[in-house]
Amino acid sequence: LVNTSKSFALEGGWDTSFTTRATDPLLTVIDGGSDGAVFTVDASTGENISLTIERLTIRNGDNENGGAISAVAMGGGLIDIILASDVIRSNKSTNSGGGVGLYADGSDSKVKATLTNNMIYENYAGGEGGGLYVFSDNSANVTASLINNTITDNVSAGAGGGVRAYSSGAGVTDVTIRNSIVWGNTAETGHDISIGQSGASSAAVHSSYNDVGDVLPDADAPGIYNDLGSNFDFDPHFVDSIDGNYRLGQDSAAIDLGTATDAPPMDFEGTPRPQGNAHD
Repeated sequence: LVNTSKSFALEGGWDTSFTTRATDPLLTVIDGGSDGAVFTVDASTGENISLTIERLTIRNGDNENGGAISAVAMGGGLIDIILASDVIRSNKSTNSGGGVGLYADGSDSKVKATLTNNMIYENYAGGEGGGLYVFSDNSANVTASLINNTITDNVSAGAGGGVRAYSSGAGVTDVTIRNSIVWGNTAETGHDISIGQSGASSAAVHSSYNDVGDVLPDADAPGIYNDLGSNFDFDPHFVDSIDGNYRLGQDSAAIDLGTATDAPPMDFEGTPRPQGNAHD
Protein backbone atom coordinates (compact mmCIF):
# COMPACT_ATOMS: atom_id res chain seq x y z
CA LEU A 1 0.00 0.00 0.00
CA VAL A 2 1.42 3.37 -1.08
CA ASN A 3 -0.22 6.47 0.35
CA THR A 4 2.52 9.00 0.99
CA SER A 5 3.79 11.90 -1.15
CA LYS A 6 6.93 10.36 -2.59
CA SER A 7 8.30 8.89 -5.79
CA PHE A 8 8.71 5.12 -5.97
CA ALA A 9 10.13 2.70 -8.53
CA LEU A 10 9.51 -1.03 -8.27
CA GLU A 11 11.85 -2.81 -10.66
CA GLY A 12 11.89 -6.47 -11.62
CA GLY A 13 14.68 -8.46 -13.24
CA TRP A 14 17.52 -7.78 -10.80
CA ASP A 15 19.83 -10.55 -9.67
CA THR A 16 20.45 -11.13 -5.95
CA SER A 17 23.44 -8.77 -5.89
CA PHE A 18 21.59 -6.02 -7.80
CA THR A 19 24.36 -5.80 -10.39
CA THR A 20 22.61 -7.27 -13.44
CA ARG A 21 19.08 -6.66 -14.62
CA ALA A 22 17.20 -8.81 -17.13
CA THR A 23 14.35 -7.55 -19.31
CA ASP A 24 11.96 -10.49 -18.97
CA PRO A 25 9.09 -9.75 -16.51
CA LEU A 26 8.50 -13.48 -16.02
CA LEU A 27 11.64 -13.60 -13.87
CA THR A 28 10.12 -11.47 -11.08
CA VAL A 29 6.68 -12.60 -9.93
CA ILE A 30 4.50 -10.81 -7.38
CA ASP A 31 1.66 -13.13 -6.36
CA GLY A 32 -1.24 -11.60 -4.47
CA GLY A 33 -2.43 -14.91 -3.09
CA SER A 34 -6.06 -13.87 -3.75
CA ASP A 35 -5.91 -11.55 -0.72
CA GLY A 36 -6.74 -8.01 -1.89
CA ALA A 37 -5.10 -5.95 -4.62
CA VAL A 38 -1.45 -6.74 -5.26
CA PHE A 39 -0.63 -3.00 -5.35
CA THR A 40 -2.80 -0.25 -3.84
CA VAL A 41 -2.02 3.43 -4.44
CA ASP A 42 -4.15 5.96 -2.54
CA ALA A 43 -3.69 9.72 -2.77
CA SER A 44 -5.93 12.06 -0.76
CA THR A 45 -5.78 15.77 0.13
CA GLY A 46 -2.31 17.23 -0.40
CA GLU A 47 -0.73 13.96 -1.48
CA ASN A 48 1.21 13.61 -4.73
CA ILE A 49 2.43 10.09 -5.55
CA SER A 50 4.65 9.07 -8.46
CA LEU A 51 5.01 5.32 -8.98
CA THR A 52 6.77 3.23 -11.63
CA ILE A 53 6.17 -0.53 -11.80
CA GLU A 54 8.47 -2.14 -14.34
CA ARG A 55 9.30 -5.68 -15.52
CA LEU A 56 7.10 -7.53 -13.04
CA THR A 57 4.59 -10.33 -13.39
CA ILE A 58 1.60 -9.40 -11.21
CA ARG A 59 -0.93 -12.13 -10.63
CA ASN A 60 -3.64 -13.54 -8.34
CA GLY A 61 -4.87 -10.25 -6.94
CA ASP A 62 -8.47 -10.30 -5.72
CA ASN A 63 -10.08 -7.00 -4.79
CA GLU A 64 -13.36 -5.11 -5.01
CA ASN A 65 -11.86 -2.60 -7.46
CA GLY A 66 -8.54 -3.12 -9.22
CA GLY A 67 -7.43 -6.72 -8.81
CA ALA A 68 -3.72 -6.34 -9.62
CA ILE A 69 -3.34 -2.57 -9.28
CA SER A 70 -5.78 -0.14 -7.67
CA ALA A 71 -4.89 3.56 -8.03
CA VAL A 72 -7.33 5.95 -6.31
CA ALA A 73 -7.04 9.75 -6.06
CA MET A 74 -9.56 11.57 -3.85
CA GLY A 75 -9.97 14.99 -2.25
CA GLY A 76 -7.44 16.68 -4.54
CA GLY A 77 -4.86 13.88 -4.45
CA LEU A 78 -2.57 13.36 -7.44
CA ILE A 79 -1.20 10.08 -8.83
CA ASP A 80 1.28 9.65 -11.68
CA ILE A 81 1.71 5.94 -12.38
CA ILE A 82 3.83 4.22 -15.04
CA LEU A 83 3.42 0.54 -15.88
CA ALA A 84 6.17 -0.64 -18.22
CA SER A 85 6.96 -4.12 -19.55
CA ASP A 86 4.75 -5.85 -16.99
CA VAL A 87 2.66 -9.01 -17.25
CA ILE A 88 -0.69 -8.51 -15.50
CA ARG A 89 -2.61 -11.76 -15.52
CA SER A 90 -5.05 -13.96 -13.58
CA ASN A 91 -6.33 -11.20 -11.30
CA LYS A 92 -9.95 -10.46 -10.47
CA SER A 93 -12.27 -7.90 -8.94
CA THR A 94 -15.77 -8.28 -7.61
CA ASN A 95 -16.69 -4.91 -9.10
CA SER A 96 -14.42 -3.10 -11.58
CA GLY A 97 -10.92 -3.32 -12.99
CA GLY A 98 -10.06 -7.01 -12.98
CA GLY A 99 -6.48 -6.22 -13.94
CA VAL A 100 -5.97 -2.49 -13.38
CA GLY A 101 -8.32 0.09 -11.87
CA LEU A 102 -7.69 3.85 -12.21
CA TYR A 103 -10.06 6.05 -10.21
CA ALA A 104 -10.28 9.78 -9.44
CA ASP A 105 -13.06 11.33 -7.37
CA GLY A 106 -13.42 14.94 -6.26
CA SER A 107 -12.41 18.37 -7.53
CA ASP A 108 -8.71 18.68 -8.43
CA SER A 109 -8.14 14.95 -8.00
CA LYS A 110 -6.11 13.52 -10.85
CA VAL A 111 -4.68 10.23 -12.05
CA LYS A 112 -2.20 10.16 -14.91
CA ALA A 113 -1.32 6.67 -16.12
CA THR A 114 1.15 5.56 -18.78
CA LEU A 115 1.07 1.89 -19.80
CA THR A 116 3.78 0.83 -22.22
CA ASN A 117 4.71 -2.63 -23.49
CA ASN A 118 2.50 -4.59 -21.09
CA MET A 119 0.64 -7.89 -21.38
CA ILE A 120 -2.78 -7.74 -19.70
CA TYR A 121 -4.66 -11.02 -20.01
CA GLU A 122 -6.91 -13.56 -18.30
CA ASN A 123 -8.23 -11.07 -15.73
CA TYR A 124 -11.86 -10.98 -14.58
CA ALA A 125 -14.21 -8.26 -13.34
CA GLY A 126 -17.57 -9.07 -11.76
CA GLY A 127 -18.73 -5.61 -12.87
CA GLU A 128 -16.92 -3.60 -15.55
CA GLY A 129 -13.48 -3.46 -17.14
CA GLY A 130 -12.03 -6.95 -17.19
CA GLY A 131 -8.55 -5.81 -18.19
CA LEU A 132 -8.59 -2.09 -17.38
CA TYR A 133 -11.14 0.27 -15.81
CA VAL A 134 -10.68 4.06 -16.07
CA PHE A 135 -13.13 6.17 -14.04
CA SER A 136 -13.58 9.82 -13.03
CA ASP A 137 -16.26 11.47 -10.89
CA ASN A 138 -17.10 14.86 -9.36
CA SER A 139 -14.88 17.10 -11.54
CA ALA A 140 -11.88 14.77 -11.24
CA ASN A 141 -9.59 13.96 -14.15
CA VAL A 142 -8.10 10.66 -15.33
CA THR A 143 -5.84 10.35 -18.35
CA ALA A 144 -4.44 7.03 -19.53
CA SER A 145 -1.97 6.46 -22.36
CA LEU A 146 -1.72 2.87 -23.63
CA ILE A 147 1.19 2.28 -25.99
CA ASN A 148 2.25 -1.13 -27.39
CA ASN A 149 0.10 -3.20 -25.03
CA THR A 150 -1.61 -6.51 -25.63
CA ILE A 151 -4.98 -6.72 -23.83
CA THR A 152 -6.69 -10.02 -24.54
CA ASP A 153 -8.61 -12.93 -23.01
CA ASN A 154 -10.00 -10.76 -20.22
CA VAL A 155 -13.61 -11.16 -19.07
CA SER A 156 -16.15 -8.74 -17.64
CA ALA A 157 -19.61 -9.64 -16.39
CA GLY A 158 -20.73 -6.13 -17.35
CA ALA A 159 -19.29 -3.64 -19.85
CA GLY A 160 -15.82 -3.60 -21.32
CA GLY A 161 -14.05 -6.94 -21.33
CA GLY A 162 -10.76 -5.34 -22.34
CA VAL A 163 -11.07 -1.63 -21.49
CA ARG A 164 -13.90 0.30 -19.84
CA ALA A 165 -13.74 4.14 -19.82
CA TYR A 166 -16.44 5.91 -17.81
CA SER A 167 -17.12 9.32 -16.28
CA SER A 168 -19.83 10.89 -14.15
CA GLY A 169 -20.49 14.07 -12.15
CA ALA A 170 -18.50 16.43 -14.45
CA GLY A 171 -15.48 14.14 -14.37
CA VAL A 172 -13.15 13.85 -17.37
CA THR A 173 -11.86 10.46 -18.53
CA ASP A 174 -9.47 10.51 -21.47
CA VAL A 175 -7.81 7.37 -22.87
CA THR A 176 -5.32 7.16 -25.74
CA ILE A 177 -4.54 3.74 -27.27
CA ARG A 178 -1.82 3.29 -29.88
CA ASN A 179 0.15 0.36 -31.35
CA SER A 180 -1.83 -2.05 -29.22
CA ILE A 181 -3.89 -5.21 -29.54
CA VAL A 182 -7.26 -5.00 -27.75
CA TRP A 183 -8.94 -8.07 -29.13
CA GLY A 184 -10.49 -11.34 -28.02
CA ASN A 185 -11.93 -10.11 -24.72
CA THR A 186 -15.42 -11.02 -23.46
CA ALA A 187 -18.14 -8.92 -21.83
CA GLU A 188 -21.89 -8.55 -21.64
CA THR A 189 -21.55 -5.35 -23.71
CA GLY A 190 -18.51 -3.92 -25.48
CA HIS A 191 -16.28 -6.97 -25.53
CA ASP A 192 -13.02 -5.13 -26.17
CA ILE A 193 -13.65 -1.41 -25.50
CA SER A 194 -16.67 0.14 -23.78
CA ILE A 195 -17.20 3.88 -23.23
CA GLY A 196 -19.84 5.72 -21.20
CA GLN A 197 -20.54 9.06 -19.54
CA SER A 198 -23.30 10.69 -17.56
CA GLY A 199 -24.44 14.20 -16.75
CA ALA A 200 -21.93 16.93 -17.58
CA SER A 201 -19.00 14.53 -17.62
CA SER A 202 -16.83 13.47 -20.55
CA ALA A 203 -15.33 10.11 -21.50
CA ALA A 204 -13.28 9.62 -24.67
CA VAL A 205 -11.06 6.94 -26.21
CA HIS A 206 -8.64 7.99 -28.97
CA SER A 207 -7.43 5.06 -31.08
CA SER A 208 -4.74 4.73 -33.77
CA TYR A 209 -2.60 1.90 -35.16
CA ASN A 210 -4.46 -0.74 -33.15
CA ASP A 211 -5.91 -4.16 -33.71
CA VAL A 212 -9.25 -3.53 -32.00
CA GLY A 213 -12.26 -5.80 -31.92
CA ASP A 214 -15.70 -4.84 -30.60
CA VAL A 215 -16.07 -1.17 -29.55
CA LEU A 216 -19.36 -0.09 -27.98
CA PRO A 217 -20.29 3.29 -26.47
CA ASP A 218 -23.18 3.10 -24.00
CA ALA A 219 -26.57 3.34 -25.71
CA ASP A 220 -28.15 5.79 -23.25
CA ALA A 221 -25.14 8.01 -22.49
CA PRO A 222 -22.38 7.26 -24.98
CA GLY A 223 -18.87 8.52 -24.64
CA ILE A 224 -16.67 9.33 -27.62
CA TYR A 225 -14.68 6.84 -29.67
CA ASN A 226 -12.24 8.84 -31.76
CA ASP A 227 -10.86 6.69 -34.60
CA LEU A 228 -7.65 8.46 -35.60
CA GLY A 229 -6.91 6.00 -38.41
CA SER A 230 -4.80 2.94 -39.17
CA ASN A 231 -6.97 0.72 -36.93
CA PHE A 232 -8.14 -2.70 -38.02
CA ASP A 233 -10.08 -5.68 -36.67
CA PHE A 234 -8.44 -9.02 -37.45
CA ASP A 235 -7.60 -12.09 -35.44
CA PRO A 236 -4.00 -11.31 -34.34
CA HIS A 237 -3.06 -14.99 -34.72
CA PHE A 238 -1.10 -15.43 -31.52
CA VAL A 239 1.36 -18.32 -31.55
CA ASP A 240 -0.34 -20.25 -28.73
CA SER A 241 -2.64 -18.22 -26.49
CA ILE A 242 -3.88 -21.35 -24.70
CA ASP A 243 -0.42 -21.81 -23.23
CA GLY A 244 0.15 -18.10 -22.72
CA ASN A 245 2.30 -17.45 -25.81
CA TYR A 246 0.96 -14.17 -27.18
CA ARG A 247 3.72 -13.57 -29.69
CA LEU A 248 2.45 -12.81 -33.17
CA GLY A 249 2.40 -15.78 -35.52
CA GLN A 250 4.07 -15.45 -38.91
CA ASP A 251 0.66 -15.00 -40.57
CA SER A 252 -0.52 -12.27 -38.18
CA ALA A 253 -2.10 -9.22 -39.81
CA ALA A 254 -0.61 -7.07 -37.04
CA ILE A 255 2.96 -7.50 -38.31
CA ASP A 256 4.49 -4.32 -39.79
CA LEU A 257 1.26 -2.33 -39.31
CA GLY A 258 2.33 -0.33 -36.25
CA THR A 259 3.95 3.08 -35.85
CA ALA A 260 7.37 4.02 -34.48
CA THR A 261 5.88 6.81 -32.38
CA ASP A 262 6.69 6.09 -28.70
CA ALA A 263 7.26 2.40 -29.49
CA PRO A 264 9.56 0.67 -26.97
CA PRO A 265 13.06 -0.10 -28.29
CA MET A 266 12.99 -3.79 -27.33
CA ASP A 267 10.64 -6.63 -26.44
CA PHE A 268 10.40 -8.63 -23.21
CA GLU A 269 13.42 -10.73 -24.13
CA GLY A 270 15.62 -7.76 -24.98
CA THR A 271 15.30 -8.19 -28.74
CA PRO A 272 15.51 -4.82 -30.51
CA ARG A 273 12.42 -3.48 -32.25
CA PRO A 274 11.40 -3.36 -35.00
CA GLN A 275 12.09 -6.76 -36.55
CA GLY A 276 11.13 -6.58 -40.21
CA ASN A 277 9.93 -3.71 -42.38
CA ALA A 278 8.15 -1.72 -39.68
CA HIS A 279 6.91 -1.81 -36.09
CA ASP A 280 4.27 -4.42 -35.26
